[in-house]
Amino acid sequence: MRFLMSWNVQCAVVLLAAWIGHPSTSTGQIHCSHKSGKYESSIVLHAHAESGELRFEMDGSFVHNGSPLWPDSMNIDRSMSLDFGAFEHEKLTSRVTRFYAIDVPTNFPIVSLATKPANLWDDEIGISVRGAAAWMDSSTGFWKNANYNKKWEREVRVVFVDEDGFELLNQTAGIRVFGGMSRHRSQKSYRLVARSKYESKRFSAPVFERREYEEFKSLILRNSSGDANKSRFRDVFATQLVKGLDLEIQESRTVTLFMNGEYMGIYNLREHIREHYLSSVGSCSKKHIDLIQGHSKAEHGDARGYLDFYNWLKRADLGDPAAFLKLNSTIDVRNYLNYLLVQIYLNNIDSMGNVRFWRADDQSPFRWILYDADLGLDGSKPASWNYLRHRLSPVQTDWFNKPWSTTLITRMLAHDSIKADFIQQGCWLLNTVFQEKHFEQKLDSMVLHFEEDVALQQERRGELRNWSKHVEDIREYGEVRPGYMRKHLKAQFDLGEMYWLEVLNETPDLGGFRINGNPTSRDSSHSGFYFPDCPLKIEWMPKDGHCSIERETVWIRGHAGDTVRLVNGFKPHPRSPYAGKLFMSNWDLGSDSLPPQLGFTSTASEELKGSKWTLLTDRGETTFLLPSSVQGVRTIQLGGMSVPKSFRDGGWMHLLDSCALVVDSLAWDSLAGSSKFERASHLDPAWSPLLRPRADEQTRRTSLWLACLFALTVGVGIGFLLTRRQRMR
Repeated sequence: MRFLMSWNVQCAVVLLAAWIGHPSTSTGQIHCSHKSGKYESSIVLHAHAESGELRFEMDGSFVHNGSPLWPDSMNIDRSMSLDFGAFEHEKLTSRVTRFYAIDVPTNFPIVSLATKPANLWDDEIGISVRGAAAWMDSSTGFWKNANYNKKWEREVRVVFVDEDGFELLNQTAGIRVFGGMSRHRSQKSYRLVARSKYESKRFSAPVFERREYEEFKSLILRNSSGDANKSRFRDVFATQLVKGLDLEIQESRTVTLFMNGEYMGIYNLREHIREHYLSSVGSCSKKHIDLIQGHSKAEHGDARGYLDFYNWLKRADLGDPAAFLKLNSTIDVRNYLNYLLVQIYLNNIDSMGNVRFWRADDQSPFRWILYDADLGLDGSKPASWNYLRHRLSPVQTDWFNKPWSTTLITRMLAHDSIKADFIQQGCWLLNTVFQEKHFEQKLDSMVLHFEEDVALQQERRGELRNWSKHVEDIREYGEVRPGYMRKHLKAQFDLGEMYWLEVLNETPDLGGFRINGNPTSRDSSHSGFYFPDCPLKIEWMPKDGHCSIERETVWIRGHAGDTVRLVNGFKPHPRSPYAGKLFMSNWDLGSDSLPPQLGFTSTASEELKGSKWTLLTDRGETTFLLPSSVQGVRTIQLGGMSVPKSFRDGGWMHLLDSCALVVDSLAWDSLAGSSKFERASHLDPAWSPLLRPRADEQTRRTSLWLACLFALTVGVGIGFLLTRRQRMR
């Protein structure tokens, strides 16, 4: 009895703890009348400590026991960062930081950095200045041994307030100057690093709205480098333009930066390309990642695997199927071709020096990362310039195309299928991602996003005076670059005149199509120029339960100057004669040691003949034999099928007969918790979440909850009796 009571009390405690949850964090003893954020005019700030003395700093320095005492209230009429500390017997007991932007009509989120001024500007220790020990290198025209070239890190308080005034971040971190040539600019780029020695080893906040993950080891505040005094958004625009191309990119969020309360203007907050970033975007462990910069500099892991491949490719015969297979298993060929075509379109000559590629482990292919496109989009070369010729040159023609940077693509293009893919992929990009109207729409959106804050920076810092001109340069580049690039492709590969392709999907709500293996388009149409020298693959991709009216795969090879029009659509998939007679009744996902199982119920009196049946899912398919006679419920094991855990999160299944006709279908949104499910009703033909936990599983869950509820009730009762008894004593 004592054991039972003890167990009940323990259960009650556990359940109560789960109910209450983790205690919320607070600022402790210090209270401020205003939260961090933007204010249209001055505010009267009240602050107090529940106990002890309240001290403060307002120049960026961290509060200490010698800081001034807070005077109960203060009129805040300019932007500033305030660091408060409660002290008892000269010992810090609580600390908070607040940032107030006063009369700063910015539409962007605000990032405030606060640190001791000497950490930034002192000749001896300041990270943002040239410093007393620097000297001019007359051969390069740059300062050597400058403070800003050193890997110095200083402590800084970071406050991030989003557009709606919500404080996403407020923590102490490290700050370093970031970048290459941009270090020499008056406005630096900075890297913010989360470390446990400061406060936390991660920045934990939804910093980037388009990322699902919210943990970041480091963040970059970028000044736009070569584009800093031009558009301020070339790199951001380029990477956002090509999203969806299966390229790793740095997500971005444009912010207004303050340093120790001083308005610094527009910066682009970016992800930092390191192993932590790749672990997040690739959903893999950072332990085995190889991240390589340039040709062979390993920033994480090592470069031996890539160098072995590079040396092998220089002498490999890709006409050998085994060599071709090795190529495709060592690098992600489509990813690499997209990367090159994007850099060529952008005319980003800096792409030789800014090369980064990676792999999750030594069994995964290398993939390329698009970043630092500030010199593209007319940033250094006009739209008419033929970067393709230089990128595909077998010999070096300029500083930006050393042999190591061109060997991979020149060797790969010796294979006819890769050359054809490169050509047609270039055409597809010019007809979609870089299509003139699409480019203009994206640019208009970017300009609308920036223009008011650009006017603010022009007024307060006297910068970006020619911003509108640089925007129009980018606009003109987008208008004429596709035409030049088509001419460059034609000349480089000695191709014929192009033909015009029109693809019309009459039922876009029932499926889509994809061209040259690219992501499925749900649009009703596609049009553009393609070269007749290479066949073009078009695949029709029906939604669940439907099929293509015409052939699902078509190879197009038009003639020069022609217009090729392809019209297709989708219809419901033909039903099997067994439909309505045989149903999938229950489903067991299995485990690591047990294969999945599928249960059937037949309402037919006759034998179900058919030697081969197929279970088709969005994760693959498996074939099996079904007993000729199925009455009631019959379960079979699917030994050749593995079911990923993500299958619980949503999916579908089709049961096909030997003629590949649909017998029965199931779909669901979530199979929460359990691995065993039964059909809600085999008479309901609708597509919906048709599976529910098996009755025995439901019973087990219900029993468990009832037991927990009973334990909670008993525990609370015992606690009440013990308390009453104690009071009586």
